[in-house]
Amino acid sequence: TRLLEYITDADKTYNATIELGKSTDTYDGEGMVTDVVPDLSVNEFDIQSSIEALKG
Repeated sequence: TRLLEYITDADKTYNATIELGKSTDTYDGEGMVTDVVPDLSVNEFDIQSSIEALKG
């Protein structure tokens, strides 16, 4: 814990795998699939915009 002050200022990186068009009962990749959108229409701009909105 004495080094914690140096660690908290470091940049953090998160990796994620996202399946578009699926919903699960636990809202993550581990749950049972409850809904599937077969013809999901998104483009790269939509995805990049959504990712930017999560940064902070």
